[in-house]
Amino acid sequence: MKYDKVAACGFTVFYAKLKTVPLIEQCPVNLECRLVQKVDFKTHVLCIGQIEEVHVSDDCLTNGKPDVEKIRPLVFTSGVEYAYFGLGARLASGYKVGKKLVNGKEGHRQKS
Repeated sequence: MKYDKVAACGFTVFYAKLKTVPLIEQCPVNLECRLVQKVDFKTHVLCIGQIEEVHVSDDCLTNGKPDVEKIRPLVFTSGVEYAYFGLGARLASGYKVGKKLVNGKEGHRQKS
């Protein structure tokens, strides 16, 4: 049996650049993608897409840029259990941690 999940959730669909890709107004981020390739692995199909447009709700922006703390992305897992998880706390500033490792100021440097 097929269900109309959009109607069941009360979502509002809109179309943007590609005019054929349904996007959900209530989602803080929509990635509008063009299908590039499908790879059939017998148990599942891997779809490879090219992002054409990124749509981010105004209330999820800080200084005009997407803010992950406002977006609060979800991750769906199907390993041990089928479940939704939110991203955890901020761990470190980008680039600064890596620079410290490369410069040998923290942790162990990999020998070349």
